[in-house]
Amino acid sequence: MASYKAQIRAKILAKEEPAQETCRMQLLAPELAAAAHAGHFVNIKLPEAEGLLWRRPYSVHAVERRAGVIELLFNTAGRGSRALSRARPGDELDLIGLLGNTFDYPDDLQEAIVVAGGLGVAPFRLLLQDLAGRAVIKTVFYGVASQDRLCCVQEMTALGARVEIATVDGSCGRKGFVTRLLEEYLATVEGKGRRLYVCGPTAMMKAVQDLAARYSVAGQVTVENRMACGFGACMGCPVERTKGVPGFKQYSLACKDGPVFPLDGIILND
Repeated sequence: MASYKAQIRAKILAKEEPAQETCRMQLLAPELAAAAHAGHFVNIKLPEAEGLLWRRPYSVHAVERRAGVIELLFNTAGRGSRALSRARPGDELDLIGLLGNTFDYPDDLQEAIVVAGGLGVAPFRLLLQDLAGRAVIKTVFYGVASQDRLCCVQEMTALGARVEIATVDGSCGRKGFVTRLLEEYLATVEGKGRRLYVCGPTAMMKAVQDLAARYSVAGQVTVENRMACGFGACMGCPVERTKGVPGFKQYSLACKDGPVFPLDGIILND
């Protein structure tokens, strides 16, 4: 998908804490809201962040196209994201976007199976918006450490998704890892017409990659590599590809060639 790309200043309209160590922020950015799709991200110059030279990448979480609003959803545990979370409504952020590529939705898609771990859920509300109006079954497997880390479940349900939850401590949904729920489901359905969309911790994505191979289900994964420039100049976000010249490793860049890759196209080292 072609996308708008520019450096702009976007006003913060609202922010909230929907879950522990999580910030959801609304930005007025009509040009971005009109063109954003799941997978796109923006690179933000951090406010009041002395010593933090590089911008930080954040997935576009959702859009309100008529209102010209984009939403971000991010963890506030890191120093840079904590600085961003302290910005207030009315402040303006310096950001570059839209960056990166987007998820694909084949014409013969019958079911979109989303697998999200933790804040890996960030791009998938927009994915469900992308699929609005299409006769596609939408199933979300969502895993977090505990119930107080869950967010946007109601919003995803409102977009027509069936959301299955797993928590490591058993405080909500199935106790254990979300990949167990996924494995049980894939064992009961045929892979044809179904597609996996995955984001989360590397170990989780590797487990999903293995399950996809076992049950012959195609899919895509969006990676969360650290990156600096956001457009391929610094070469700081390499992703190893599965296919290359014999005897040599081949790499792509998460920011320029991704962040979305074929699920079977990259090597995930857990």
